[in-house]
Amino acid sequence: MNDSDVKALHIETMRHEDLEAVLEIENASFPTPWSRQLFIEELQNHRSRIFLLRSPLHGPDALKAYVCLWLVEDEAHILNLAVNPLCRRQGMAATVLYYALDYSFK
Repeated sequence: MNDSDVKALHIETMRHEDLEAVLEIENASFPTPWSRQLFIEELQNHRSRIFLLRSPLHGPDALKAYVCLWLVEDEAHILNLAVNPLCRRQGMAATVLYYALDYSFK
């Protein structure tokens, strides 16, 4: 990944419209993936945050990675982290994870 690709990455909070793209990565990443219902429950949980890493350079808002965490008092609990199989070994997981941790401890 070159410098222009890194600059184009952006992180946002997951919405219901993102569910299909997240499920594609989830199903490709784990032998026992989270279900659609579990993601929906996390979207409704006031403790839960799901952050998405996107890159508009590779298609319209192509999803690269996501992380789901719970914020409980002064702790952050990482529940789920996955990277698009085509984007692995490029620092995507670290990028979204560092963002989530920074968000958690502001």
